[in-house]
Amino acid sequence: KSCNDAPVQKKLATYPANQQNRSFQSTWFNDRIWLEYSVLNDASYCYYCRHFPSNQLNADDSLTTVGFNSWKKALDKGSGFIKHASSQAHIIATKNYLTYKQQQGANSNVLKQLDSCRAIQIRRNRDSMTKICSTLRFLARQMIGFRGHEENEKSSNQGNFLEILRCASETDPLIKSIFEDSTGNASYLSHDIQYELIHIMSNEIREEISFMLNNNKYALMADECRDISGTQQ
Repeated sequence: KSCNDAPVQKKLATYPANQQNRSFQSTWFNDRIWLEYSVLNDASYCYYCRHFPSNQLNADDSLTTVGFNSWKKALDKGSGFIKHASSQAHIIATKNYLTYKQQQGANSNVLKQLDSCRAIQIRRNRDSMTKICSTLRFLARQMIGFRGHEENEKSSNQGNFLEILRCASETDPLIKSIFEDSTGNASYLSHDIQYELIHIMSNEIREEISFMLNNNKYALMADECRDISGTQQ
């Protein structure tokens, strides 16, 4: 298991007994969150010293690689768990573990903040698109032209689409931010975006009409108008 996994503290009703009829006890886990037990090896290990060892000191191999199973000596002061817990190697490994957990907590907070900022940005982008789509739909329904002859910053009239949004930006902070953000690489105010949104709207209308007709017969009624030269439009 990796250091991201919790210590393996398998609590069984009974544990295998050795030749001296001694066995591991689940009560040994109490107050020893570093203690692990392997059912396969019938041996105990130190989680801290296995995953967060000291670079200068070597921990007891019996609790790191080989595994400790001298159950009779497990609680002896001069050996076993008590001796290991007071060793300098174990103390350093414990500090390394605590430092790691603190760093993990800090990283987790950073990720949460990034996720929160990303969610806010996504919601803001959606709201911005709603404002833009509403303006485009209004112009289309009223059959008003979108673009102006000149749409640069120096133009006194940038066209109906931009002028309506600019007027609304005086009282709507979200629309104001659309103009501020449009100076970057991605702009929701570009001609390509306008054309794409109008195309999507037209497809939606066609699908709705098709659904309402349901393969029934229909007719179109149209009127004509002539320009000053008498040409039919």
